[in-house]
Amino acid sequence: MKIVKGGKKGAENFDYHSYKEAFLNILKQFQKKSEPATENFHVAVIAWNIGNIKMQGVPGFEFLMETTKTSSGLTKKEWKLMQEMVEYRIKHFSNMPLFIKDIQNADDEENFTLEIIDMDEFIIEGTQDHIGDDFDDEFDDDDFEDDDIDPEIMLQQEGIINRDIIIVTPTEEFLKFSGLDKRESVYFIPEFYDFEMEYKSWLRKNFKSIFELEICELDEDMWPKKLTFTLFEKYFFVRRLEMGYDLLSEPIYKE
Repeated sequence: MKIVKGGKKGAENFDYHSYKEAFLNILKQFQKKSEPATENFHVAVIAWNIGNIKMQGVPGFEFLMETTKTSSGLTKKEWKLMQEMVEYRIKHFSNMPLFIKDIQNADDEENFTLEIIDMDEFIIEGTQDHIGDDFDDEFDDDDFEDDDIDPEIMLQQEGIINRDIIIVTPTEEFLKFSGLDKRESVYFIPEFYDFEMEYKSWLRKNFKSIFELEICELDEDMWPKKLTFTLFEKYFFVRRLEMGYDLLSEPIYKE
């Protein structure tokens, strides 16, 4: 089993055979009985590299996920599979910090080879090259003819919106404190897919905006002296929904 060693010094001290075995492990973990393990090579490469980026705390992860979703060419089913592979990769192979640049002999489960590179080379060559664009040749250009579509028409379509939704419900303690009637508020937030930790991190950073909107009807002298996340959790129950569907064709109007 040959493993192609990729370029830089940071990658020279690692066991490349272990990387191949780990990658094959992911493929077989999500393999369907009716399909060869090689069926999802391209999904697994994207998952490996995205998992690596998330694991190493690279800035801009949410933006990368957004762009990857639109540019990788993955179907809805493949995107869900990719997310599951990411979590599995992080859980079981967190000690493997190198990236997969390319696969050779991708149709051969026993004799495929990986080109492994380190973070420096991954950044220099461009993350998108190793996440979404390596597999563009699987799709015909004729499949995508959006240039002929009027952008105004594209906006005026019903469909799934690119937002998660949170429903904020006041607790009994908040209702007693505020004297307000019980109600639910809906907020559109960035998409986090199945990455629960990313969502919780976002909520901790942005809860004050929601808190202020929820108490805006109160006189300011009734506002808590300090808006803390602990108090936010005490006063509000938050439920997240991962898919919203807009049944109207006209664009949303914002004030």
